[in-house]
Amino acid sequence: GTRTMLKYLRETAASCDEATAEQIIGGDTWTCHLSDGTVHNLLPGGGEREVLPSEINAYIEAIERARVGEAEDQLCAVREGLVDVLPGIPLELLRWSELEEAVCGRREVSLDELQACVQYEGSYSESHEAMVRFWQAMASFTAKERGRWLRFTTGRARLPPRGTRRFKIIIDRRPHRSDEELQDILPTASTCSSAFHLPSYRSVEEMASKIRIAISCADVDGD
Repeated sequence: GTRTMLKYLRETAASCDEATAEQIIGGDTWTCHLSDGTVHNLLPGGGEREVLPSEINAYIEAIERARVGEAEDQLCAVREGLVDVLPGIPLELLRWSELEEAVCGRREVSLDELQACVQYEGSYSESHEAMVRFWQAMASFTAKERGRWLRFTTGRARLPPRGTRRFKIIIDRRPHRSDEELQDILPTASTCSSAFHLPSYRSVEEMASKIRIAISCADVDGD
């Protein structure tokens, strides 16, 4: 790639003599290929001018400027969009990871955060034995698995970046059948209402197993 080529040229130019430099550039002209494959003149009429051995450092810098700057218009448009959607956020003061978290939320979904946004319905309550088993099962999940459960239930793999106070996930007991009939049924979800329909399985192990199967088989379109 371009980065590897530039690194090689820069390291070689720092230690080679003029004859070696001439062999390296080998009739190169003052042009480079941009990411879309088009040929870009690094100087006016660059395609008609060969790079001299004494110009190798200037040639490297010109390629670097061209490749770094080729997406400037697109990046400016992205920035304008961010500023329009996120007014008041000082983008210059944020690392990319901090901006990602401010817009998308944290990558890892903690158990405490999930518990804070769950709302129980029907016969379920926080103290119901099925819910006790559910949270024990979720505690055994990795952060990635909890993210997959969240995506399965809500269509999104991360919790809102500004807290969960207004974000609710419903857990209820559906379908309405006997406990015996429900043992062979996988959990289901209604992403439009962020509802997780969970049978009352008899053990934590069974609970965890059924949830893992359900979230691994689902392909939710998060658009």
